[in-house]
Amino acid sequence: MKSILLIISALVFFLQNLSFSSASLEENCRRIHEFNPERSYDFCVTSLQVVPESPTANLSQLDVIASELMIKNYTHTLGVVQRLLKNQSLSHWQREALRVCNETYSSG
Repeated sequence: MKSILLIISALVFFLQNLSFSSASLEENCRRIHEFNPERSYDFCVTSLQVVPESPTANLSQLDVIASELMIKNYTHTLGVVQRLLKNQSLSHWQREALRVCNETYSSG
């Protein structure tokens, strides 16, 4: 989730500093990587290409796509943690780890 959030931040930066681009998904991810080399080009492409509209999306549209992916991943992860917490066969340490994870995710 942290990586998706950072990709969104980079996209927002580009939206503020570039005109709307019709560059390819790969080119937009390359720009993000050049702006901040810590951002993985491969992760950007892999994360965004799962959405059929991504290959032809401009930066503004990619920002929306990345935001929607982040929300879906966040919601899914929180649901998995909450479902795992209902498992009565968890050890004390497993339950504690999941409790902390649930608390952290629930606080946003």
